[in-house]
Formats: sequence, C-alpha cells, structure tokens
Amino acid sequence: MMKKLILTAMAALLVFSLTACSVSDTGDGGSSGASQGDGGGSSSQSESADPGKQEAKGTLGNYTVEIKSAQLAKDYEGNDALIVNYSFTNNGEDPQSFLLAVNDRVYQDGVELSSAIITGNDAYDAEASMKSVQKGATLEVQKAYKLSNTTSPVSVECSELISLDKDTVVNTFAIGK
Repeated sequence: MMKKLILTAMAALLVFSLTACSVSDTGDGGSSGASQGDGGGSSSQSESADPGKQEAKGTLGNYTVEIKSAQLAKDYEGNDALIVNYSFTNNGEDPQSFLLAVNDRVYQDGVELSSAIITGNDAYDAEASMKSVQKGATLEVQKAYKLSNTTSPVSVECSELISLDKDTVVNTFAIGK
C-alpha cells in the first residue's frame, strides 16, 4: 500500500514538472514562415503568428525534414489516397529512422487523415520510413494517407516525435482533380 502511494506521488510530481516545463517553454522555434504549396512541392513564404512553424523544410532537433511533394494514388481497396514525399536527414550521432524521429500529421478539412495501405505501386516505398539513417545521411521517405475527398487541400505538419519544442515544418498541397 505504501509503495502504491509513493508511486502515485512520484507520477503526480512528474506530471506537474512536465506541465511547468511546457508552460514556460517559449523557444524561438527557428524561422517564422508558413507555406502554401501548389501540390508540386513548391511553396511560397508568408508570415505566421506561430514562430515555431518552418516553411516546407526545417530543422527538428537532430533532424532536417523537408515536405517535398504529394501525389494522388489508390489504396489497396481502390479508395483515394495521397502519397506524401519527405526528405529526412539525420544530424544526430546515432542512426535513426524517420518513423521513430518524426511525428507527421496530415489534415484535410481540419481533420487528421489515417494511414493508407498501398500495394502494387512500384513508385511507392512503404518501408523507407523504417530504415535507419546514419549521421549526415539523407533518405527520401514516402507515407500514404486515406483522403476524405479529392478536392480539398491537404496540410502536412511534421514535428520531432519526442520533444518539448513546438517546432513544426508545414506544407499545404492543393490536390483538386
């Protein structure tokens, strides 16, 4: 019983500590640009109220991430999907994969999209995001997402998977047919 009480108290202390850290964190977050892509991976810079946002390419902790382009595809059930192409550079000392380093979120009409499974597409490499990358090396990564429609733009946001920083790299793609 005493052991349970001590563990509960320690857990509460940890939660309060993390909350205090995140509230007081005002990091400069790098560049202050947001992006609006045209679906081909190009972007134009515009001022953003969020200083942690970086335009289409930026540094997230020990990694450099670029949200390069996106293209329409079909998932294994024949439903509309979007393949997003990223460039991932590991600047850290230890090998790391995109999957374990970057939190990527894709939104359409303000709602996060689910991952899609794509088969039979020779241009799509589903395993690239799981490959370890050594210090200084860069890997092109693709991830697929289920679309809710093929007319609304899609916003892609990347942040470091485990970090107290609020830095993000963003890009928006117009995908209308």
